[in-house]
This record gives sequence, C-alpha cells and structure tokens, in this order.
Amino acid sequence: MKQIVLCFPILIVLDNAIEPKEIMRYDKASSQKEIKIVKDDIEAQYNNKYKAIAYMPKKVDNTMELHINVMLASQELYIPCVNAYTGHTPGEYNDFNSRMDEESLIKWCNFNRLNPELIQQIRVQTKLSQ
Repeated sequence: MKQIVLCFPILIVLDNAIEPKEIMRYDKASSQKEIKIVKDDIEAQYNNKYKAIAYMPKKVDNTMELHINVMLASQELYIPCVNAYTGHTPGEYNDFNSRMDEESLIKWCNFNRLNPELIQQIRVQTKLSQ
C-alpha cells in the first residue's frame, strides 16, 4: 500500500506532461451524422440473404473514422460487417482497410478462406468524413 501511495506523485507529474493538443479527438456530433448516412445507405441496399456487409464508398477522407462509424451503424442494425479498425491489421486486411474496393475485399476473403459471395457490397457515391 505504501508503494502505491509513493507512486502517486510520479503519476501526477507524468499526467501533467501530456499535452492535450496531442491527444487525438473524435467529434461525436459529426460521427452521429455520418452513422445516420451509413445506416440509411445500408438499409436502402441490404439483402438479408448475405452473411455480412462490406461498406464501400467511392471516396473517403478518413478511413479510420469511417470504419468505426460503419461498425457502429451495422451494430445498431444487427448486421455483421467486414469494415473494422484495430490497432493492428490482420492478414491481408490492410488493402481493404484503405481502398475499400471489390479487389481488396476478395483478396482478404480468399486469405481467410471466406466465400466473398456471402458478403454484400454496399456501394455508395457519398463522400464521407468531410
């Protein structure tokens, strides 16, 4: 217990050394707007004969934010999705993570021994993350 108490001053000094401007921020209001757009796109095209979806817009400014918003939208709709963002990129996912096109989706599916025909491609023209 004494050791923990002695660590507090060190932790406080370390905490004060962190510059808040350097911490990545994520705007909740703009995320909610984008999630609504994504949900509308999915609902307009979704066919429940597929096992999952792959959301594939034409142009994206911030792929990390988009993948997170697609995950949240598909979670709200109870539809599994391929779009994801993690701290690492599992085998052959990096191409789809950045390009979100049919070729990279098929490459990822083949690497993971998944049938790409079980994944519905949700194609949209909308430019997101503006």
